[in-house]
Amino acid sequence: MIPSGERARILAAVRACHARIVRDVRAHLAPLVARGDWERAMAARGEGVGDLVYEIDAAAERSVERLARDLGRIAPTRLLCEGIGEVVTGRGEPRLRVLVDPVDGTRNRMADLRSAFALTGIAVERGGEPLTTSDIEIAVQTEIPPSDRTHAIQLVASRGEGCRRAALPLSRLGAPSRGVPLRAPRRVDVRSGYYSFLRYLPHERAAIAEIEVAFFERARRIGVDPRRVYDDQWLCAAGQLALVASGRMRMFADLRAHLAARAGAKTIASHPYDVCTALVATEAGAVVLGGDFETLAAPLDLTTDVSVIAFPNEAARRALEPVLRETLTAHEANAVARLRADSARA
Repeated sequence: MIPSGERARILAAVRACHARIVRDVRAHLAPLVARGDWERAMAARGEGVGDLVYEIDAAAERSVERLARDLGRIAPTRLLCEGIGEVVTGRGEPRLRVLVDPVDGTRNRMADLRSAFALTGIAVERGGEPLTTSDIEIAVQTEIPPSDRTHAIQLVASRGEGCRRAALPLSRLGAPSRGVPLRAPRRVDVRSGYYSFLRYLPHERAAIAEIEVAFFERARRIGVDPRRVYDDQWLCAAGQLALVASGRMRMFADLRAHLAARAGAKTIASHPYDVCTALVATEAGAVVLGGDFETLAAPLDLTTDVSVIAFPNEAARRALEPVLRETLTAHEANAVARLRADSARA
């Protein structure tokens, strides 16, 4: 466990880092958005650790390097960051393992379409033993809002202590804020609402759509009305999990890694840093699972492909998980074969 004194200093350092990321990303994009220079706003810089690096990702990385130094003064730290890689700071063997995604939702935010998030998850090292997302003790998720917004949402979770939500003026993002408890609703009507089967690359869409169509055909038996079901392809795992925790998203299914592994196909999957703030959703009361339908326990590294399935509460899980399991049992083989064929042609 992280001692309470260290916990306060860690949270202060992370909040300050996220405030800098929000400032730097918005400063980078502001003149481009103002003159409608979308070519430069959406420019890619090249391959990074874990994914493509875009110009707005690079604008955020300086703040992460400073965070590593700040945390190293509190306790020896091993920080793993998308794009940057591994940074070790402080004296002695690392006591903290910190996972960071400076901008989760890059592709949406650089086009000024909707928010991205700065993500940080913190765990305590266990003498070299493998760590997973289930070991994260502190998670901070800070919105990087579009250019026309003056406030941002910040979500802070501590294991066993719940999650709090604060809507803060951009000028106060780095300041301490208690906010209000974020609690997932105990009841949601799964017969309607938002469901998201995430599909990003063109060659994987048909295979995932086959599973999606079959899922909703089966879901009719529990009263799901396809006319009242909506899709949301927000390319931001942390944002989708926050929607699940709010109750607006009835189910989020990112099956890309699960299917691609079986098809031997390439995909741009979620990675552990994309779900390093899953604690936000679980402490709010939502259910977050891996592609195996077990509690999400992705290794705290930069490269593992991760599938995620999430429900706003246990009641929604009991209603929907059996339908998804049956769908995969019946249709996964066909979907995998289709993904393999479409991937070969891509």
